[in-house]
Amino acid sequence: MNNAFRKIINYFLQKKFFRFAISGGIATLVDIALLYALTEWAEVWYLISSVFSFLVGSITHFAISRRWVFTNSNKPFWQQYKSFFIIHLGGLAINTAVLFLLVEYGKIYYILAKVITVLCGVSWTYWANRKFTFKD
Repeated sequence: MNNAFRKIINYFLQKKFFRFAISGGIATLVDIALLYALTEWAEVWYLISSVFSFLVGSITHFAISRRWVFTNSNKPFWQQYKSFFIIHLGGLAINTAVLFLLVEYGKIYYILAKVITVLCGVSWTYWANRKFTFKD
């Protein structure tokens, strides 16, 4: 690998927002894969699937964020998780409402609508988790 390219990669990996985005991307893949599996294979209504998949994705995001993005451990695990979970519950409410509107009224395929709702929530969850959950 080119030395300049390696320096660029290392620079971005040192930035919390970039690491948060990667961990969020992994969690989003878990979320969307589970949403698809529950909806298509288990034949669960997409909104119920989205709630369950969102929660599993959030747990994934918390685990990665705590270990790799916000590495401070000033707060005990359960205190951080409670804060993270409350922030994500707010995101879940918004996510579910927007998903419903995009699918039912916008006639957008539910997986594409899910991607749109995730992209809309990234800034909120980063800001709130940095300020409250993983505050230095």
